[in-house]
Amino acid sequence: MANLILFFCISLMSVVQVELACWVESGDGNRCQHDGLILAPGEVYENKKGPRCYKCDCEKDGSLGCCDTGTVITKFPSGCKVIRVGCHDKVFNATDESKPCNGKISAVIG
Repeated sequence: MANLILFFCISLMSVVQVELACWVESGDGNRCQHDGLILAPGEVYENKKGPRCYKCDCEKDGSLGCCDTGTVITKFPSGCKVIRVGCHDKVFNATDESKPCNGKISAVIG
């Protein structure tokens, strides 16, 4: 079973090209601020509402380190379409959404 899972993961990596988006926001040294929220060092904020989902950690120096957690499809084959489901884009056959999209897909994943 483990070999089957490993094969599936390697196969998926060869079909989907991904990137990760992270950024840092400077703070005042004592706390982190983000979208009107004030976080103490060690606190975590997670935005789970689309279209952009991300998780931020408040560091000891007051800086806020954030990374996207959602998936955004950037390229997909013709004959397919992208549908947003929560924080993630999913690609389906354009004429039958019950079928997967076949071909190379590029995405930005957080």
